[in-house]
Amino acid sequence: MTLKDKILRTALRILNDEGLAQLKVERLTKELEISKGNLNYYFPKKEDIIITLFRDFNDKQQAIRDRINPEVSDIKAYHETVVELFSLRRKYRGLTFASASKSYPRQVMIEIDEQFKGRNKFIESFWSALYAQGLIKYLPDEEELKMVIDRLYLITNYWILMYEYHLSGEMGYKEAVRYFANLYMQELQYYVTEKGNEQLQEVLNMN
Repeated sequence: MTLKDKILRTALRILNDEGLAQLKVERLTKELEISKGNLNYYFPKKEDIIITLFRDFNDKQQAIRDRINPEVSDIKAYHETVVELFSLRRKYRGLTFASASKSYPRQVMIEIDEQFKGRNKFIESFWSALYAQGLIKYLPDEEELKMVIDRLYLITNYWILMYEYHLSGEMGYKEAVRYFANLYMQELQYYVTEKGNEQLQEVLNMN
């Protein structure tokens, strides 16, 4: 593992376990036993570390989305992809907590915006494919689809906060991932055809 990778891994652990306020240059150099010059060689500012982590997160999310073909994927494939994306989000949960900060520089906000664009494109393409396969009754118009995406966004971004602060003592994280992924999938219940409902109920009843 390169020093750059070690810096990123340590920074993500601190973000995940202790939050943005504890991600400090002095903390990183002490834990990694490196000089400030070594750290600055790769990341001149703390914000550069956060930006890199956001980009890594975005790239891994997109890699998951790119592995599937919405044109031939059904509700089960959609569900499996959502579960995988939720699992990845927990691995990078510190970024979800930190994204609530209003002190982020403009470049970080650009990375967050790229996340939104990738998510929206994924949802739109999958719903179009489900409609083409006769699994949903109709495609929501632009305004309705925006409301759907906004509701899914709330689940996608805030399930991890709900779990970490309220439910971690009641269920393991894998159980939580599936629980909230099922909650996400239930948005389809208002749109599915009889054929689509059979698939939806199958994935919702999976252990």
